[in-house]
Amino acid sequence: MRPAVRVAVLGTGPWGRNHVRALHREPAAEVALVCDPDADARRAAQALAPRARAVAAWQEAVSDPSIDAVIVAT
Repeated sequence: MRPAVRVAVLGTGPWGRNHVRALHREPAAEVALVCDPDADARRAAQALAPRARAVAAWQEAVSDPSIDAVIVAT
């Protein structure tokens, strides 16, 4: 079995949260990181994927070598 694809979601407004919700249900994916400058939006996304790391700066997502894919939902 292949390891899950580790995904970062940049932008956790309504569409970003839809991505987080869908990816969280997908066994082949892991929501590893959620990113939004708004703390409330980050908390809402992290509630959908509790194991995800939540950050404010997009640079953390794109510089993290453990991230396999990035979704930009801004």
